Amino acid sequence: MPQIPKVERLLILCCRVENFYPQDINLEWSRNDGEEVHTVTHFGPFSDHNHLYSMWSKIQLVMATEDERAVYTCRVYHSSFPAPGYKDVLYHINTKGTPPNVMFINCEPLCPLLREECTLHLCIKDFCPEDVSVTWTKDGETVLSGVFNTPPSLNINGLYSMFSFLKLTPTKDEKGSKFRCRVVHSAQKEPEERFFTLLTQHLTDGS
Repeated sequence: MPQIPKVERLLILCCRVENFYPQDINLEWSRNDGEEVHTVTHFGPFSDHNHLYSMWSKIQLVMATEDERAVYTCRVYHSSFPAPGYKDVLYHINTKGTPPNVMFINCEPLCPLLREECTLHLCIKDFCPEDVSVTWTKDGETVLSGVFNTPPSLNINGLYSMFSFLKLTPTKDEKGSKFRCRVVHSAQKEPEERFFTLLTQHLTDGS
């Protein structure tokens, strides 16, 4: 699970290396300002049934205010790497989290029919922590009916993503209606909004 660093709280950073051969490997931790990294613990290498090896390393630190924006590097040395013979894994200290990447609103079907259900939806990507507020409005009025938000799902990159849906059955009176989706997250500088208008040419009579 991703960690949001907090001042005066313990932060644990882990670096895991899997499925390597031969066994000899070295992991070194450093910090971009040159400060020495303490409390390093290595586990492994361990062999599996395919005679490949895995190893992981961790460091522990108590966050301080001056640690904001520091960058920790775990440098992995192994003979299988091309020159210069190592790879770096970076972790950027960020106590504010990661704001979401809010996509544009799409409509399904692309050309909705009068009196037939359609769905407005958008994707909210790559945010942390997972708490996020999503609200829909139509012509400035909050919409509650037909709204569904998927639970945030954890991606392989350690960030969360989710979808928000609004189901509606358009009427002639809704031609030209303006829909807005507003996304609020603690890591944003300000909320993000996306808009969709049911233009006259979007609505055709299926009868």
